[in-house]
Amino acid sequence: MKGREEITISIVRNMNWGNSQERDPSWEYQAGAAASNRRESRKVAKNELPSIEEIMKLYGKELYHLCLLYLGNRELAEDAYQETMIKVWRELPHFRGESKLITWLRRIAVNTCKDTLRSGWFRFWKRSEPEEKLYQLASPQDEHGEVRSAIGKLPGMYREVVILYYYEEMKLREIAEALELSVNTVSSRLQRGRELLKKMLKEG
Repeated sequence: MKGREEITISIVRNMNWGNSQERDPSWEYQAGAAASNRRESRKVAKNELPSIEEIMKLYGKELYHLCLLYLGNRELAEDAYQETMIKVWRELPHFRGESKLITWLRRIAVNTCKDTLRSGWFRFWKRSEPEEKLYQLASPQDEHGEVRSAIGKLPGMYREVVILYYYEEMKLREIAEALELSVNTVSSRLQRGRELLKKMLKEG
């Protein structure tokens, strides 16, 4: 069985993080990436589970994009993605197939992002960064950058459902499974998130 250090090296190599000039451009945020990169989403039996390398190949970009949207900063997203994949590697033998694999993976990614935002290090880092830089995403030419900046400023409970619904293109039921919430709770948070976004964008 591979050790944590070997897995970390595999993750970094998978993204070509060693040299920014060699980075695969498809790892940068792209609108609709979740839908275009999505693979077979049926439930899998324990004996059908892919290896950690296969998971990175099949779902890595989608999970990284999720972290990038959630955290609004490339460096934070890279750290969160690495930690997500390490958690996946560690917990994969215990996956029982009670939900779709991608739902389970998203849940780990979202929880990792939440841990990042709750950390004392993040609060210190945030105070040292200008607000506009904190929520700047990978593509400055993106015409929806203003909207995503506003999404980044939403309270966490609203931000996560807005991201999963509009950018990951998940259904309410899928979001409820990923966040371990009721569908009604997801629906009400999505509605409240829309209202807050509309107010922020109107106020400029």
